[in-house]
Amino acid sequence: MATFDDLFGKKPGGKYLKWHSVGDTIIVQSLGEPDATAPQKDFKSGEKKFMVQVEEGGKWGPKLESQFDPDSVNSWFPLTQINIRVRAVAYKFANGETDKNFEPFETTWELNQNQEERFKEAMMEDRSLQFGAGTIVGIKYIDDSKPRKYAIKLKAGE
Repeated sequence: MATFDDLFGKKPGGKYLKWHSVGDTIIVQSLGEPDATAPQKDFKSGEKKFMVQVEEGGKWGPKLESQFDPDSVNSWFPLTQINIRVRAVAYKFANGETDKNFEPFETTWELNQNQEERFKEAMMEDRSLQFGAGTIVGIKYIDDSKPRKYAIKLKAGE
Protein backbone atom coordinates (compact mmCIF):
# COMPACT_ATOMS: atom_id res chain seq x y z
CA MET A 1 0.00 0.00 0.00
CA ALA A 2 1.34 3.49 -0.90
CA THR A 3 1.91 6.19 1.68
CA PHE A 4 1.24 9.88 1.14
CA ASP A 5 4.99 10.45 0.64
CA ASP A 6 5.13 7.66 -1.95
CA LEU A 7 2.45 9.39 -4.02
CA PHE A 8 3.14 13.09 -3.48
CA GLY A 9 6.66 13.30 -2.09
CA LYS A 10 7.73 14.88 1.14
CA LYS A 11 6.85 18.44 2.03
CA PRO A 12 9.23 21.18 0.88
CA GLY A 13 11.99 21.64 3.41
CA GLY A 14 12.67 17.90 3.46
CA LYS A 15 16.16 16.51 3.07
CA TYR A 16 18.70 18.45 1.09
CA LEU A 17 22.43 18.28 0.39
CA LYS A 18 24.28 19.63 3.42
CA TRP A 19 27.98 19.40 4.22
CA HIS A 20 29.14 19.40 7.84
CA SER A 21 32.67 20.70 7.36
CA VAL A 22 35.33 21.61 4.81
CA GLY A 23 36.79 18.54 3.12
CA ASP A 24 33.58 16.47 3.33
CA THR A 25 32.15 14.90 0.17
CA ILE A 26 28.60 13.94 -0.75
CA ILE A 27 28.23 11.23 -3.40
CA VAL A 28 25.05 11.46 -5.50
CA GLN A 29 23.62 9.52 -8.42
CA SER A 30 21.66 11.40 -11.06
CA LEU A 31 18.03 10.36 -11.52
CA GLY A 32 17.64 12.09 -14.87
CA GLU A 33 18.74 14.87 -17.19
CA PRO A 34 19.86 18.26 -15.81
CA ASP A 35 17.35 21.11 -16.14
CA ALA A 36 19.35 24.17 -17.19
CA THR A 37 16.25 26.38 -17.29
CA ALA A 38 15.10 25.98 -13.68
CA PRO A 39 14.21 29.33 -12.10
CA GLN A 40 16.52 30.67 -9.42
CA LYS A 41 14.66 31.06 -6.14
CA ASP A 42 15.31 33.11 -3.04
CA PHE A 43 16.50 30.80 -0.27
CA LYS A 44 14.32 32.37 2.45
CA SER A 45 11.07 33.21 0.65
CA GLY A 46 11.12 30.70 -2.21
CA GLU A 47 10.19 33.45 -4.68
CA LYS A 48 11.58 33.43 -8.22
CA LYS A 49 14.44 35.85 -8.99
CA PHE A 50 14.63 38.19 -11.98
CA MET A 51 17.20 40.58 -13.45
CA VAL A 52 15.48 43.95 -13.87
CA GLN A 53 16.38 47.21 -15.66
CA VAL A 54 14.18 49.95 -14.26
CA GLU A 55 14.89 52.75 -16.77
CA GLU A 56 16.31 52.91 -20.30
CA GLY A 57 20.10 52.68 -20.11
CA GLY A 58 19.90 52.29 -16.34
CA LYS A 59 21.54 49.73 -14.15
CA TRP A 60 20.35 46.16 -13.91
CA GLY A 61 19.78 44.45 -10.61
CA PRO A 62 18.28 41.27 -9.17
CA LYS A 63 14.72 41.47 -7.84
CA LEU A 64 12.28 39.00 -6.37
CA GLU A 65 9.01 38.36 -8.15
CA SER A 66 7.08 40.48 -5.62
CA GLN A 67 9.50 43.43 -5.84
CA PHE A 68 8.61 44.67 -9.32
CA ASP A 69 5.74 44.99 -11.79
CA PRO A 70 6.75 43.70 -15.26
CA ASP A 71 4.59 46.38 -16.89
CA SER A 72 6.35 49.24 -15.05
CA VAL A 73 9.96 48.34 -15.89
CA ASN A 74 11.87 48.71 -19.12
CA SER A 75 13.36 45.22 -19.37
CA TRP A 76 13.59 42.05 -17.30
CA PHE A 77 14.36 38.37 -17.61
CA PRO A 78 14.17 35.40 -15.24
CA LEU A 79 17.37 34.18 -13.61
CA THR A 80 17.94 30.48 -14.09
CA GLN A 81 20.13 27.76 -12.62
CA ILE A 82 20.88 24.10 -13.25
CA ASN A 83 18.78 21.67 -11.19
CA ILE A 84 19.36 17.91 -11.18
CA ARG A 85 17.19 15.29 -9.46
CA VAL A 86 19.60 13.08 -7.52
CA ARG A 87 19.79 10.34 -4.95
CA ALA A 88 22.36 11.11 -2.27
CA VAL A 89 24.00 7.71 -1.75
CA ALA A 90 26.97 8.34 0.57
CA TYR A 91 28.69 10.89 2.79
CA LYS A 92 32.47 10.90 3.27
CA PHE A 93 34.26 12.89 5.94
CA ALA A 94 37.42 14.89 5.18
CA ASN A 95 39.54 12.08 6.67
CA GLY A 96 38.15 9.66 4.04
CA GLU A 97 35.90 7.70 6.39
CA THR A 98 32.35 6.98 5.27
CA ASP A 99 29.50 8.14 7.53
CA LYS A 100 28.04 4.83 8.71
CA ASN A 101 24.81 6.54 9.87
CA PHE A 102 24.07 8.17 6.50
CA GLU A 103 20.69 7.22 5.03
CA PRO A 104 20.29 7.66 1.26
CA PHE A 105 17.57 10.07 0.09
CA GLU A 106 16.27 11.75 -3.06
CA THR A 107 16.42 15.50 -3.57
CA THR A 108 17.02 18.22 -6.13
CA TRP A 109 20.61 19.40 -6.43
CA GLU A 110 20.34 23.12 -7.17
CA LEU A 111 23.77 24.11 -8.44
CA ASN A 112 25.02 27.42 -7.06
CA GLN A 113 27.32 29.55 -9.22
CA ASN A 114 30.53 27.90 -8.00
CA GLN A 115 29.09 24.40 -8.37
CA GLU A 116 27.91 25.25 -11.90
CA GLU A 117 31.46 26.33 -12.87
CA ARG A 118 32.99 23.19 -11.32
CA PHE A 119 30.33 21.02 -13.03
CA LYS A 120 31.26 22.58 -16.39
CA GLU A 121 34.97 21.92 -15.73
CA ALA A 122 34.22 18.30 -14.76
CA MET A 123 32.24 17.79 -17.98
CA MET A 124 35.15 19.26 -20.00
CA GLU A 125 37.63 16.80 -18.40
CA ASP A 126 35.97 13.90 -20.21
CA ARG A 127 33.93 15.13 -23.13
CA SER A 128 32.92 11.58 -24.01
CA LEU A 129 30.99 11.27 -20.73
CA GLN A 130 27.26 11.60 -21.31
CA PHE A 131 25.50 13.03 -18.25
CA GLY A 132 22.12 11.51 -17.46
CA ALA A 133 20.32 9.05 -15.22
CA GLY A 134 22.84 6.93 -13.37
CA THR A 135 25.80 9.33 -13.55
CA ILE A 136 27.69 9.38 -10.25
CA VAL A 137 28.90 12.73 -8.88
CA GLY A 138 31.24 13.47 -6.01
CA ILE A 139 30.70 16.98 -4.60
CA LYS A 140 33.49 18.00 -2.22
CA TYR A 141 33.20 21.09 -0.03
CA ILE A 142 36.68 22.66 -0.28
CA ASP A 143 36.47 26.22 1.08
CA ASP A 144 34.06 27.96 3.46
CA SER A 145 34.94 31.55 2.48
CA LYS A 146 32.04 33.40 0.89
CA PRO A 147 31.02 32.29 -1.67
CA ARG A 148 31.67 28.69 -0.68
CA LYS A 149 33.72 26.58 -3.06
CA TYR A 150 33.34 22.99 -4.22
CA ALA A 151 35.18 20.41 -6.32
CA ILE A 152 33.15 18.09 -8.54
CA LYS A 153 34.08 14.74 -10.08
CA LEU A 154 31.89 12.80 -12.51
CA LYS A 155 31.79 9.09 -13.24
CA ALA A 156 29.61 7.20 -15.71
CA GLY A 157 26.80 5.27 -14.07
CA GLU A 158 27.18 1.58 -13.46
